[in-house]
Amino acid sequence: MTRTRPLTKIIASLLLLCGIALFAAGCGSSQGGSTPSEAGETDTLLITEVNLEELLSQGLPVILNFGDDSQEAKATLTNLERINKLYGDKILIRSVDLAAAPEAKEGFPVQVMPSQFFYTAEGKPITLPGDLGILMSSFQSLETEEIIFTVHEGALTEQELLKILAYMDVK
Repeated sequence: MTRTRPLTKIIASLLLLCGIALFAAGCGSSQGGSTPSEAGETDTLLITEVNLEELLSQGLPVILNFGDDSQEAKATLTNLERINKLYGDKILIRSVDLAAAPEAKEGFPVQVMPSQFFYTAEGKPITLPGDLGILMSSFQSLETEEIIFTVHEGALTEQELLKILAYMDVK
């Protein structure tokens, strides 16, 4: 009987470690299977790779945020989380922490942290009217002169995000 107790403890320990490993593997997925409308939590917003074509193919307006561990980036992420809880099934919001995944900004004109890119449900970059009071930069294709990026550089308040969503007709 004393021989089976150590074996029982070893088996119990292994089962516990396997359970922890499975739990961690399920929670650690950056792309994840859950969408903001299902969970509405920060981990569903965070990604480590950007597949813009896939994001734009979902037929929803898109906000793509690039941040780091600065206070401004954290404040913007908090505001995006609130917006996601309010509009999660009507807009796709994703955020990249460039401190953790610096290569994710490849192909994007990211110069300031945080930076946000905005796209319509049709996959086109938005262009805001000047009377909204939110400064954005647009980048055009040299070949077609078509706008390929619209970016806001710096932190965005929740009120500014709400103005942008209203302009994008997200209700």
